[in-house]
Parts: sequence; C-alpha cells; structure tokens
Amino acid sequence: MKKATLTILSIGLLTFLSPIYGNTVSTNITIKDALNKAEAAGYTDIQELKKEKGHYEIEAKNSNGQKMEIKMDMTGNIYKVEEDDD
Repeated sequence: MKKATLTILSIGLLTFLSPIYGNTVSTNITIKDALNKAEAAGYTDIQELKKEKGHYEIEAKNSNGQKMEIKMDMTGNIYKVEEDDD
C-alpha cells in the first residue's frame, strides 16, 4: 500500500511540475550541424568554425561578400552577427 501511494504521489508531483518547468532539455548540435545551419542561413566561404564555451563562433561571408563573425548558441540559433574586422 505504501509503495502504491508513493508512486501516485510521484506521478502527481511530476504532472504538477511539468507545466511549470516545461521541457527544459535542449539538444546541443554538433560542429557539422552548426556548419549546415550557417550555410542554410546563407553564409558562404566559411573560414573558421570553433566551439567556445556555450556557443559556436563562425567566420564566413554573407550574401554581399562581407566577412562576418557569427555567434550561434549550442542549439543552433544565431544570436549575434557582426562584421569581422580581421
């Protein structure tokens, strides 16, 4: 009886917390995935792609041929793009 009660309480707690916390699991992409996402976003001539703490840094050309520095989070979202000064 105690085991059944504990199981029911656990399920109830998980059901209660699910809407509060939502799906907090995110999937980190690979370097190859980051390369594919940058190309899909229109960047070409990718010169550098490195994994930093918490993000990828990519040096590539935009559609106008300008050299850009792109920052992509570990889930594949581009969150910062600026002209590369190098």
